[in-house]
Amino acid sequence: MMAEELGTPFWGMNIIPDKGAYREYTPLSMNNYIGGGFQAFITDGFGFRYDEDLPLKEDYDMTLQVANKYRKILRFNFLHYNLKQHTNVGGCADYRTIEKEKEQFELILRKWGSRIVRKDTGASKVNRKKEITYDINPIIKVPLKGV
Repeated sequence: MMAEELGTPFWGMNIIPDKGAYREYTPLSMNNYIGGGFQAFITDGFGFRYDEDLPLKEDYDMTLQVANKYRKILRFNFLHYNLKQHTNVGGCADYRTIEKEKEQFELILRKWGSRIVRKDTGASKVNRKKEITYDINPIIKVPLKGV
C-alpha cells in the first residue's frame, strides 16, 4: 500500500542484517538498492524486464531502471531478510566466477555510467590499513535527492 501511495511499482527490504548498518532515523529510503533476493512488484503494467545480458547484476539494473523512470523506489530499511546467497548451489552460483563478475560489472558500468555504478575497492576512507580486495558487488549511487 505504501509503494502504491508513493507512486512507485517497486519495493523491497534492506539487504544487510547488521544493526550497525541500520540508521534508526531512516526507517525508509527512496533511492537505495533493492537486492534480488526480495524485489516486490505491485502492478501488472510494470513494463520493465530483467536484462538478459546481466544475469549476475539484474537486481542492480532493475533498481536503476525503476528509479530512472519513477524517480523513486521504496525500501524498508528497518526490515531485512536472511539469505544464503553465496553458499547455495544452483541458479547463478553454478556459473558465477570472478571473471564473469568482472565482465558483468563492465557491462552494467557501460549501461549506467561511472557516476552511478562504482567499483567497491574495499579501501577505507579513514586512515586504517586494510587489504584492498575485489568485491563482486558494485556500489550504486542513484543520482536522486532524498533518502
